[in-house]
Amino acid sequence: MIIHEKLAHLSPKQIIQLMDEYYAGVRVKKLIEDYKVNCRPNDLHKYFPPIVLDKKCPICGENFLNKRLSKTEIENQGNPYRKIEAKKPYCPRCGHIDDEVCGCDACVEKRKKEQIKREAELEKRANKIKIKLEKSYTGKVSVDELGFKDRIYLASLLGYGLSDDANVIESLSECENSCTCLAEGDMDERIVGYLLKRNIIIIDINSLKYALKHRKDKNRFMRYKLNVEIDDNNIDALQGLMSPKINFSDENNIVAAYNLWKEVAMNDCIAFLVNEMRKKNVEFCPVKKTEIMLDSMLKHFSIRQVQYIIYKSIDEISSKYTKSKPKRGVFSDIVFRRMEYWDSSMTYRESELPEYRDSKKFLYNNLHGVLFSKVLGLGDKGLRCVANIKIIRESVRK
Repeated sequence: MIIHEKLAHLSPKQIIQLMDEYYAGVRVKKLIEDYKVNCRPNDLHKYFPPIVLDKKCPICGENFLNKRLSKTEIENQGNPYRKIEAKKPYCPRCGHIDDEVCGCDACVEKRKKEQIKREAELEKRANKIKIKLEKSYTGKVSVDELGFKDRIYLASLLGYGLSDDANVIESLSECENSCTCLAEGDMDERIVGYLLKRNIIIIDINSLKYALKHRKDKNRFMRYKLNVEIDDNNIDALQGLMSPKINFSDENNIVAAYNLWKEVAMNDCIAFLVNEMRKKNVEFCPVKKTEIMLDSMLKHFSIRQVQYIIYKSIDEISSKYTKSKPKRGVFSDIVFRRMEYWDSSMTYRESELPEYRDSKKFLYNNLHGVLFSKVLGLGDKGLRCVANIKIIRESVRK
């Protein structure tokens, strides 16, 4: 029996009797007086001999001990309104605690070694990727090789993530904030992936090790370098990439602009649908059917009008099922049917359909800014008009 100094004046038999009376409900003040223990009533149980467990410490082999519970802790076990933390078994010799997070010397040293090992493995992986990237590097891309989509995507990314010293393009995770975004939904990662595949940007090898730490999300923590043939010290050349001048006398660029407008419209509506579903605690994964339905709507309605249909459909279904929400798949199907109803009933009256407006959202979308404002000169029309090649021709030839 391990006896605390506060109880050192008592015999083992008296200590056992004291504990029996304590847990039997005798008033603690009376016990302190009777047994002449110098402590506060709330602390008496803390000086009781700990329970010796059969389980042994993996560090030194000593039996684990466990502190005794107070009467209040015992009374409140199982009470959902009173959270009682379980006492962690501990080793009296080396201080090891039987828990995932232990601060004993042995565990601290073990974690240091594991960290060193992980760092070495990351270094090894980063070096392998670095060598692979250096071997596959084919040189910089000429500005003249950049197509319409290349220029729009690159300008959007540079405006969003170019570092203050213009040396690197910061990672998507570094740029995340409540004021701006590169694009809606997962299109930011698709833009980066597209530019990487086209060799217009390359991975900054100095960020490899840090990015690899995040495993599945490593692409969001990767930094990049601009890989276009321009003079690094030529500010005008960099500004030309950030605010591209497109030759719209070439009909191919007008068609490319129209196709990208439709792609952005589809992406924004899918991202909006996923986000509105998530607000209702429904995890929704878009399928081919989703794209077909939204494509049909976007032939008659603008981005903001389709978002209004989505918002109203989900809101109406949620109001109807406030008490018993249908299962995830069923909820999605009901929402789709409601969207189809809105689509069919308003197709020939699109001018009367309201637009979705979120008064709380002040988020600057860099892709919208470059495509609709800087390049096409449409501004808000890009979100408020149905994608139309005639509108593009009229806007770029003003």
